[in-house]
Amino acid sequence: MDPFTLFAIASTAVSAGSQIAGGIGAKKSSELNAENIKTQRIMNEAVAMQRANDRYDQFKFAESANRALLGGAMGRDIEADRSVAAFLRRNRETAFSDIDRIEDQKNMESLNLQLQAASELRRGRDAMVSGVVGAFTTMAGALDSYDRVRFSAPTQRAPTVSPRPTLRPR
Repeated sequence: MDPFTLFAIASTAVSAGSQIAGGIGAKKSSELNAENIKTQRIMNEAVAMQRANDRYDQFKFAESANRALLGGAMGRDIEADRSVAAFLRRNRETAFSDIDRIEDQKNMESLNLQLQAASELRRGRDAMVSGVVGAFTTMAGALDSYDRVRFSAPTQRAPTVSPRPTLRPR
């Protein structure tokens, strides 16, 4: 085999290998990105849970302060006074509505981040497949080119008789 053919084979192999390596690298990168997105989802859930707990604590503090103010300072009967009961019930409804809204927002963000992670993993798998297909395509193209050159071009063989005149002894 001539050196140019060997060089063509080597460069094709390097090209195919780099396409496969690129696919592997893209897949690993997308897996890392997906893990980061999953971590972000867990952190967002923890933050949302903390917000809900904070809102509940605010409600409990406000309810305690309202009961103390209305019952102690103003002298109203908290259990018997319907306007006080309605006021406290409305505060409770508002607080739990806020907590429900925080929970719904957490669920929507969590679902969105799950979809992003799945999409990122899919992108990595697709890049890997693309790299492998590209490598096989490169190899097939190189083989096709080699066959076309080898079979279509006339081969020149070295002459069996030298075209140079030889000196003959006398």
